[in-house]
Amino acid sequence: MKMHLTIAVIAATAILLSCHQKQNEKVAMKEIVLDELQSNASSGLVYKDEEVQREREFKEPEQQKPSLPLQKTPSPVPVDWNKQIIKNAALQMRVKALQSATAAIQEAIRSSGGYIASASEIRLSDRLKSEMVIRVPREKFEELLNRLSGYADSVTQKSITSEDVTGEYIDTKARIQVKEKTRDQYFEFLKRAKSIEEVLKVQREITGLQEDIEAAAGRINYIQHQSAFSSIHLLFYQDIPVTTSPNISPGFGMEILNSVKTGWTIIQSLVIMLVSIWPIWLIGTGVWFIFRRRKLKLATQTK
Repeated sequence: MKMHLTIAVIAATAILLSCHQKQNEKVAMKEIVLDELQSNASSGLVYKDEEVQREREFKEPEQQKPSLPLQKTPSPVPVDWNKQIIKNAALQMRVKALQSATAAIQEAIRSSGGYIASASEIRLSDRLKSEMVIRVPREKFEELLNRLSGYADSVTQKSITSEDVTGEYIDTKARIQVKEKTRDQYFEFLKRAKSIEEVLKVQREITGLQEDIEAAAGRINYIQHQSAFSSIHLLFYQDIPVTTSPNISPGFGMEILNSVKTGWTIIQSLVIMLVSIWPIWLIGTGVWFIFRRRKLKLATQTK
């Protein structure tokens, strides 16, 4: 009887130790996955210190049936009514001196806090032409455009366009905040997962949300940069006077010399033409030789 009791106690102890070891392995596995997800998420966005601390202090939840996170209606997102307007201008003008105008334009761009995105210069038969794409802070756009027009001898073309992207900017920011809240719900659900399959499924959902958040954040940064700097497409040129030589009529002696040259040129052309038809001359000579020989033969027979 004592032997059976001892065996039962040993078996129960072994079972308890095995269950405890499995529970520790499950907790360690979920902590590793949670830390990895938290690390990936923090590389794109910064969480609040309280949330990070709460996620890292993960403990084994109570034994209960896991359930998918409820899709709650997100609370209204605060609207940022800061206008995001992309401005562009095209300016074409004629200047008196291209080099001095280029130096003045470059100085105006530097003093306005802008920069030259691209530039090219070309020389044509009747003009010198330079072309620039200028990026300037939005608040200096009108001022710089007026300064550039002041360097012109005459403005041949000027146009201004603007694109309001405030709606897209606000919509993208709202989508980011909604996806962040959904991602946080999945982090909460990860605490209640009870199997590796559930952990991996939640991990895939969090990874997809994180990719969408990072793509939307990149779009936000692009809109902010485009609206913060306006573009000016500048083309300016300098006319080059075309000089023509005076029409001087040649004298009598020059005309005779030109006539001799013309006659000699004609003779050369005729000689070249006669030489070029040498096959005709060869055939004609052969035909003449045969005809003459036959004629002589007939004359001999007649005598």
